[in-house]
Parts: sequence; structure tokens; C-alpha cells
Amino acid sequence: MAWLLGQGPRGLGSVLQAATSESKDEMVVQIDLYSGRPNPRWSLDEAQSAELIRRLDAMPEVDKGEPAQGLGYRGVIVTMQDGASGRPVTIIVSAGIVLERFYNGTERRRRDLGRSLESWIINTGRSHLDPTIYKHIKQQLGP
Repeated sequence: MAWLLGQGPRGLGSVLQAATSESKDEMVVQIDLYSGRPNPRWSLDEAQSAELIRRLDAMPEVDKGEPAQGLGYRGVIVTMQDGASGRPVTIIVSAGIVLERFYNGTERRRRDLGRSLESWIINTGRSHLDPTIYKHIKQQLGP
């Protein structure tokens, strides 16, 4: 989506790479779990951020699909700063869908086959999550 930023059609990976390597902005993961109290959150390190970019770039785009709604675990939200604009970029990973929301209001969807990206992101935060919560989420994600 870098073309949306006026930088040519390089893809989200280039934008995210700029955000992580040029400006050193961190990627913050939040579990979308609670309403009315703070959700668990943690930061990805540089290697994890690069792996997230690689995984996103490999995912197929889709025309439709929405993140899970309702009570309880709904997915993960990754936020970062776009290195070019300094405005937030949000990635919602939920129920087999990846919804990328860009600062200019545009969106792109990808298919998270087997919920592999969602599971990988949850695994990056295992040390930050209560073991009961981690187990509950992993059970919802399936094998």
C-alpha cells in the first residue's frame, strides 16, 4: 500500500520496513479480549517485526471478510507508526482475516490461512500473558 503514500507500488512490507528500520518505531501487539479493562499488550522486537512483515507480504489478498465481533477473545491488533508520515497504521488479525487500516482511511484485507499469523503473533507474547489466558486463546485458535 505504499502507493497510497505516494511512494510507488512497493507493498505494505516496504512501508512497514521503513517504519521499523528507518524510524525505529516499535510494533505493539494488543490482545483484543476485554471490554472495560486494559487488554494485554507487548512490543515486538526487531526480528519479530521483520518476520511479521515477511508473513504479511506472503499472504493472499481478499475482497471481503471482517474480524470477529462480540465478547471475549476477538483477535490481535498490531499498531505501529508509518515511517513516512508518523501516523498510526493498524493491523487486525482475527478469525482468518487480516485487516490493514492505513492512516488515510484505506483498508486492505488478506487471508490468514489456518490462522497461522494470528497464532504466531500470540506465541510472541507468551511470556507477557497469564498462562490461563494463553491456553484459552490457543484452544480457540485450534491445532
